[in-house]
Amino acid sequence: MSQPFRFVHAGDFHLERPIGGLAEVPHHLVDLCRDGPFLAAERVIELAVAERADFLVLAGDVLHVGRAGPRALDFLLKQFDRLAERGIAVYWAGGLSERASPWPDGLPLPANVHVFPAGQPRHFIHEADGESLAAIVGSGNGTRDGAVAVDKFVRPKGGLFTIAVSQGVIGRLRLAKSPIDCWALGGNHRRRLQRAEKRTAIHPGTPQARSAAQLGRHGAVVVQVDQDGLARPRFVATDVARWRRVRLDVDVAQRHDVQRALSDRALAELARAPGIDLLIDWTIVPTARASLASEREALAADLLRWLREEFGRRSPAVWSATLSIDAPRAAQPVDDGTLLADYLAAIRAFAAADATLPLAGFVPEPHRRDPVAELLAVGDGRGQTRILDRVAALGRNLLRAAEVPE
Repeated sequence: MSQPFRFVHAGDFHLERPIGGLAEVPHHLVDLCRDGPFLAAERVIELAVAERADFLVLAGDVLHVGRAGPRALDFLLKQFDRLAERGIAVYWAGGLSERASPWPDGLPLPANVHVFPAGQPRHFIHEADGESLAAIVGSGNGTRDGAVAVDKFVRPKGGLFTIAVSQGVIGRLRLAKSPIDCWALGGNHRRRLQRAEKRTAIHPGTPQARSAAQLGRHGAVVVQVDQDGLARPRFVATDVARWRRVRLDVDVAQRHDVQRALSDRALAELARAPGIDLLIDWTIVPTARASLASEREALAADLLRWLREEFGRRSPAVWSATLSIDAPRAAQPVDDGTLLADYLAAIRAFAAADATLPLAGFVPEPHRRDPVAELLAVGDGRGQTRILDRVAALGRNLLRAAEVPE
């Protein structure tokens, strides 16, 4: 039996990184992109206060000092002071960012902030009203994708609930065999929860997404530890801007009807995320009846401009980052023995096999080590679908034009 307590687990603030991923940033969203990570981090602090947490655990990549600059240093010190005023301690295990650019020695941290050194883990015993609540053992500067050196983390004597703080990943089997009750991990920008018997491993993810690769809600985790020593994590969103990817089926051919469908969906997305600015990649998928085939790229650009004017300046805003119109869905594939039918069947078979287009092979030799070539080699399911749609549309145009009547 142990005394129940509560802590907040967060990490990967990356205060040096603004919100990116937009081909163009309108003037009215500049502040959001620049300040979003700070606002989300401040919400983490407010969460710890509102939950009356016993302490806050920070796991990895809070900031790269050299890139974040004086503003981030001043911001963190003020947030730590807010927690100190309420008697909330901070246990901080730095990640790769802190290893590359550590906190300056000439700028002392408040007494309530406890930083774990790199290398061999260090133990802290957290006390409240003279009573020991938990043992916290941590090590800074882990590897983002590497496995946590589980064997280095030892449970101290005394039977206290033990939390390990580090950056990296831990497998389920190692989690089950570990003597640690709860692993508070960093280095993963998406939240992840693992359980093995009474052991728990938590990645809270980053409090604020930076690009369309980080879809959905982002935030921190409130962990309630009950008297039986079981950790019960609860995710709480802290983001101020949220990326969404919306695929909209339309069965209408008129532009104003498409606009109405887009408007209805934009309002629905706002209702799902009250108070949050949304950044959306749109894909319109017309039926064969509503092919929208003529000048699809021009229509897509026109609809994108309309969406930005209609919803992009609201508060909260729905900023449409991209909009594309896929090739129309055929009601039923027709196998009439023509070259076009065989061509389209080959494309469908390739898509159904979930194979990866060997696009990297078409990159000139001198550029095959460039980052773009590496992305092509890995492949992007959404991008590949668009490529196949365009290939199919091109084939329809060329092969139909090449047909010679008997």
